[in-house]
Amino acid sequence: FSRLRHMKFLAPVDHGTWLCHPELGTWRNLLLSNTQLIQKYPDKIKKIRSLFQMEAKFGSDPVIMTGHQPDWFHPGVWAKNFLVHHLGKISGGSAVNCVIDTDVPKSFAWVIPASPKGDLPSGSISIPFMFFADRFAPWELQASVPISDFSQSLRKAIKVCRAWGYEPIASSFLNDIQADDVSGNAARQFSFIRRNAETKRGVFLKDHFISHFFSFKAFYKLLFLFFNEIEASCFHYNRSIDIFRNEHCVRRFGSPIPLLEQKNEWFETPLWIYSIRHPERSRLWIKRRGNELFVKSGDGVISDQFYCSNPDDLFSYFQKKSECGIYIRTRALMTSLILRLLASDLFVHGLGGS
Repeated sequence: FSRLRHMKFLAPVDHGTWLCHPELGTWRNLLLSNTQLIQKYPDKIKKIRSLFQMEAKFGSDPVIMTGHQPDWFHPGVWAKNFLVHHLGKISGGSAVNCVIDTDVPKSFAWVIPASPKGDLPSGSISIPFMFFADRFAPWELQASVPISDFSQSLRKAIKVCRAWGYEPIASSFLNDIQADDVSGNAARQFSFIRRNAETKRGVFLKDHFISHFFSFKAFYKLLFLFFNEIEASCFHYNRSIDIFRNEHCVRRFGSPIPLLEQKNEWFETPLWIYSIRHPERSRLWIKRRGNELFVKSGDGVISDQFYCSNPDDLFSYFQKKSECGIYIRTRALMTSLILRLLASDLFVHGLGGS
């Protein structure tokens, strides 16, 4: 482990090559090691994990998981899904892709190398695929893209790609779009198209949208533990980041993620809060006084207090907020904690999460 902490992973540049660490042949030992580690969890964490698995309807088979935003991603990211399918198949486990629909879209357009002049592109072409998006709203609040608009954008992209002398996978998306149920949001729409492309290539993963996990009672049991000892929770959260920064000689402020702040009695939490009316994500702050819990958003839109002596009180309060279109969602490190501590037996990261 000490050796791994100082390794740097770089994506390979040669055609047809890929990077997998540890070696693919170690997966059985990793899965066994993780299973043994889970048995050593404190009882309260094991109970939360069992409840989470039940609410997610995962069953008793091992869960091999990966995850990504519903963005249109490059083949290096997509390779994780093929690998997880393979590991699920040979382990007898469930292959799961967690769609991180709580992140904000990185782009609303494809940027494609333009027609080649010799061996090099003559520039790039930007083709929008979401025309009326809110650039501050997370994926789960992005409206679905009208079929006619998306089909038109896709045809433009296909035409540019064909100039390079090959038929792009995107050509097969056109029929998928016609069959798509556009009553959901853009995240579900794009995930549907990606999943169809995988199925045609013999890859079967079940999509779970992380926004759905926040309706689980298990989530609020874990959150109650964090809130109940908020000062210690924030201390250990920040200490973990400091240890990482020191070991990897990271000097840039806020990298890889910012520390949680404290202002008088108020503690910043590793959670976002946003709403249908105010879709821009804001940091969630809390203050405890006995069994009274005070919550507020960093932008001042939300300010409230309620009695909270157990996880059910927390669940009840935030579920009522959810019914009113106000949502709390985890930030990056807390998301990773949930996916690895509660959701999966083996998790496959991309280089971004290496």
